[in-house]
Amino acid sequence: EFGVKSELFDNRLRLNATVFSMDYEDKQEELQLPSNETDTGQKTVVINPSTATIQGIEVDVQAYIVEGLSVRANLGYLDSEYDDFVYEDVEGAIVDLSALDFRRAPELTGTIAATYEWDLGPGRAWLTGSYRYIGEHFTSITNNIESANDSQTLVDGSINYAVGDLQFSVFGRNLTDEDTFTHGYEVAGVWSYAATRRPRTYGLEVVYNFGD
Repeated sequence: EFGVKSELFDNRLRLNATVFSMDYEDKQEELQLPSNETDTGQKTVVINPSTATIQGIEVDVQAYIVEGLSVRANLGYLDSEYDDFVYEDVEGAIVDLSALDFRRAPELTGTIAATYEWDLGPGRAWLTGSYRYIGEHFTSITNNIESANDSQTLVDGSINYAVGDLQFSVFGRNLTDEDTFTHGYEVAGVWSYAATRRPRTYGLEVVYNFGD
């Protein structure tokens, strides 16, 4: 891993960048395989069948634009692939999954977020907003198309106020109501299921800090 961390313009701009590469040997994977030894006809096994290479670039920028307003952005590029992913199935046959894509490893990701804060009465108020992009990717290790994600954009926002040890927040999450998956599973090639992302959500949060 090689990187640079910098603070510029009297610390009003922070710029960090990283280039990295990771080589895996005997990478651990979890597979759902057919089985004649269980009532369900399938079993979950954790094995070390693969070697893989993951490399990428990450850039993070944070800037204080004017008093009370800060903006942060990051961009990531990821290139991940199996060099060798071979295992022996229950019947003794060799199965080669080397061509599969990594699960939950989109090629491109990016976020831009802003916070604006100011004094209000006896306390402090602030607004937050963020826009996040996640490129298309598979959520299951076997690249099941039923639980694959197209590219998605996630928008969150909040209105906040703190006075003393008390804080109030009104928030909205996944405001674009993206209908996507967070995890996907395939059961012995017979059926599949997935965990979904929470839909558009609004809420009110009250926090009190009792101190030490």
